[in-house]
This record gives sequence, C-alpha cells and structure tokens, in this order.
Amino acid sequence: MNIQQALTYTHSLKRLGKTPGLACLQAVLAKLGNPQNKLRVLHVAGTNGKGSVCAVTASILQAAGYKVGLFTSPFLVSFYERMQIDSKPIPAEEYARLAIRVKEITDQLGEELSQFAFITAVAFCYFYEQNCDVVVLETGLGGRLDATNVVKNPLATAITAVGLDHTDLLGDTIEKIAAEKCGILKQNVPVVLSPGQSTQVIAVAMERAAKLNCKVILPGEAALVVEEITPHATRFTYGGQTYALSLHGGYQPQNAVTALELIGASGLVVTEQAIQNGLANAVHPARCQVLRKEPLILLDGAHNPQGATALAGTLQSFLGDQKAVGVCGVMSDKAAKELASAMGNRLCNLIAVTPNTPRALPAEQLTEQFATFCETTTAAVDAALLKNLWDETRPVVIFGSLYLAGEILTLLEELK
Repeated sequence: MNIQQALTYTHSLKRLGKTPGLACLQAVLAKLGNPQNKLRVLHVAGTNGKGSVCAVTASILQAAGYKVGLFTSPFLVSFYERMQIDSKPIPAEEYARLAIRVKEITDQLGEELSQFAFITAVAFCYFYEQNCDVVVLETGLGGRLDATNVVKNPLATAITAVGLDHTDLLGDTIEKIAAEKCGILKQNVPVVLSPGQSTQVIAVAMERAAKLNCKVILPGEAALVVEEITPHATRFTYGGQTYALSLHGGYQPQNAVTALELIGASGLVVTEQAIQNGLANAVHPARCQVLRKEPLILLDGAHNPQGATALAGTLQSFLGDQKAVGVCGVMSDKAAKELASAMGNRLCNLIAVTPNTPRALPAEQLTEQFATFCETTTAAVDAALLKNLWDETRPVVIFGSLYLAGEILTLLEELK
C-alpha cells in the first residue's frame, strides 16, 4: 500500500464504526503494544474552543523545550495536519507505513475501525515511535465514546465551552452533552473547566469529578481581564500578568487561560518566558483568522449557535455597529436557523455557498434562513469568489463549516 492507497483506504472507512464503544479500538491497540498508555497526555474535550486550547497548549510546551505531539481534527488543507510533532505534520510516507501496520492488525482481528478510530491508532503509534515528551490530544466527537478516550491515565484533562451540537449523537440537552464530554475524566486526574461555563455544565462536571476524586480547576473570570480585542492584537491580564496572544477573537483569552491552567494541572514545568512566547506564536487557522486587516477579511469555523454567537461578539469588538459582508456554508445536520439568528444582524448581505462535501446544506436552503435578516445571494467557492472578496471595500466575514474554511485556505495557497 503506497501513500495514495493509504489515504484512499483511510477515506473509505465509515464515519461511525460497526460496533459501538471502544472495545474494537482497544483490541487493535493491545496488539500494537498499547502505545497510548506509554505517552504523557493532556486530553481536551468540549463543543467550542477545544482546538484553540490544544493549539495554545502545544505552543507553550514547545516553547518550553518539550517535544510535543498534537492530535486535532478535522484538517483544513492537508490530511496530515491532524497529527503533528513540534508543529510539523506527519510525513506522508510515515502515515502510509503506520496505516499499513494498523490495517494488518484490524485484518487479523477481523475488525473494521471507524475512520477516526483508525487515524487515532496511527497517531498513537507515531507519537510513541517518535518519543514525544507530551501529547496534546483533542477529542473528535463527544468524549465518553470518542476514540481518543482509550487513554487510561492522562496528566490532566480540560473541558472547554459546552453547547448544543451533534445533538443526534450526544443528546438534546446541555446536561446530556456535558455528561458525554466529561466522559474523558479519569480517576484522580485533575480537570480544568474553561471560564464562562454554564451552571448546568459545572454541575455535571462536579458530580462526575466527585465520583472519580478529580481535582476541579475553575479559572476565575474575575481574574481574567481582556485589555484589547482588535484585528491587530489580543491582549489580556490573568493573575496579575499581562499576555499578548497571537489568536484573534473575543473568546480566545478564555481559551488561553484554560491552556495555562491545563499545563499547571499537568505538573509539566514551563517558564514565564515560555508562556509568553507560546501565547505570542500559537497558530490555529480558521478560528477568527484575520486574512486581511484593512478592510477586514475574517475566516472563522463558527458552525453552531454557540460559535456563531461568539463570532458575532467578536465582530462587535472589531467593527462596532458596522455590518459585514458574510460568506457562509454549513453541513445539513447543523442548526442553520440558529446560526442565521446569531449572525444575521451583523451582516449587510450574505453570500451562501455549498461546501464541497456530500453532507453540505445546499446554498439555496441556507439563503432561506438568512433572508429575514439581510439580502442573500448564492455563489460557488472558486477563484472568482475569492477575487470578489478581495476587491470588496467593506468588511468580510467567512464562516460556517471547516470544510468551507479549508476550501478558502486552499484557494489562497493556489493563488499566491
């Protein structure tokens, strides 16, 4: 199996495995020597913000001199982004080699992993073989039954902002979803709850933590003071120390504080200078990513009501009452009506697009949700759309599915 065949096989695997639960993946990993249990892991779950927390955590630890594995999902431009060591994606030939190894084991066992479980198994093998000092691990979906939850003894865990998303799989209330996310908590392992969690989420987490004797760390919102949120800079003060953050968006200081507390709970040693450098150099594309400052072009993967509400708040910080041109594309299983309600009043008009995936909501249907708030049109995601956005003299915000964000970033690379 060569590089292309390895990718083709990976993409041929089903989104959900044949057998619910983690038993199949655990059997495969046992045959592989249980590499996940030989790693020092920081495990992060949540609805919104978990990717940013992982990116900031990895950046700080890398600045402190650790060899850092980072596992995130989904990818934006290159599939190999999903597993990185010290900010470098896994080489294609390494992925192919390890994919062959994992497939051989699944064939021997007569099992078929879900696509995410297969990729997770490859990542654990890669990080172990490369002798990572620490691995920052982002859940894919939920927590309790997520493939990443085969890790037995993480150094620490974190739960970022919890909201209504994937309700068909995780439950239709905040409490049910929080219970699934808190499934990553482990006996005697500290857990950080990001600032601003709802009382329902805190209650669920506290109950779960009490059963497992987990120390719960609740960063105080009063100790977090946002100094500046603009397209040019993000600055905040926490615990009397002022920090400059490379990531944009009104919600990013909360994510940064969660990362700081996660590292503190882990027992890993970092210097103040490493924290400053890590915050200043963290990279997380398509999360309030400023593509152009004047006039503003903003790219954000806000695809659920909570994320859209946060994005609307960021636009208020950036633009005041000025409205932006919106470009949006979402999946058919997302709450498009709620997305429109949160963002519609921030837009002078909306260009609806259909992301290039079978799961996408047709642009024509998306316009119906935004029509009561602003003028709507449809367009294809292509070089002509990108040129029109770059010629636009008004602010532009591109939001919705990360599939759309990936298409935009790919087009940008091709047009350079």
